[in-house]
Amino acid sequence: MQKEKAYYAKFGAIALPGKNPGCVVIIGTDNRRYRQKGCDSHVIEEYEDWDSRKLLQSVFSLNELHRPKKWIGDDQHNVIKHFRSEMNEGRKESLYFSTPSILQYEDAQPYLRILPEIKKLRESEHRQLYMDDDSLILRYMAGIKPDEMAGLVLGDFPAIECLAYAVEKARNWEEFIPSERYMGHPIYGYAPREPARHIHGQPKEVRVF
Repeated sequence: MQKEKAYYAKFGAIALPGKNPGCVVIIGTDNRRYRQKGCDSHVIEEYEDWDSRKLLQSVFSLNELHRPKKWIGDDQHNVIKHFRSEMNEGRKESLYFSTPSILQYEDAQPYLRILPEIKKLRESEHRQLYMDDDSLILRYMAGIKPDEMAGLVLGDFPAIECLAYAVEKARNWEEFIPSERYMGHPIYGYAPREPARHIHGQPKEVRVF
């Protein structure tokens, strides 16, 4: 877990158990430090469990601690709907999940996109994804051989998928997409890119994974 610091925004995600334990992840984004394709993200919380109820309980506990901008997860999954409804009962503020766009792609080989992109964000010259060396996510990634990626499907490694959900939401968060009038401003330190992407007044998410 990354040492706690002041973050501009936080995002949380949940992925239910599959072939491996389910996972909850919280990431923090650095203070408006724009780069060519988004913001820096730091993994600050990781929690995994085979018990879906305990996963949802951890979501509610971490929500009180971190107050993320958005929670991402399959809000239409019967297990999540059941426990979310149960745990929201009697609360002043109900908690809901934004469905990750990754689940909408119907990609037969999702890990051919997910793993290379995570590695690129961590290892590129302009590093944009940070996590501790003993991260459970890195441990899972280290155990996947290159020739195995094509055969992996969503649910095989919930911890990795959970991270992908959170990072993609953070990199598409409207506040991190500079408006056209700020494009190329020297404060951001990079060349102008395309204007903010909107459809009917709402930001259009750009595929990351």
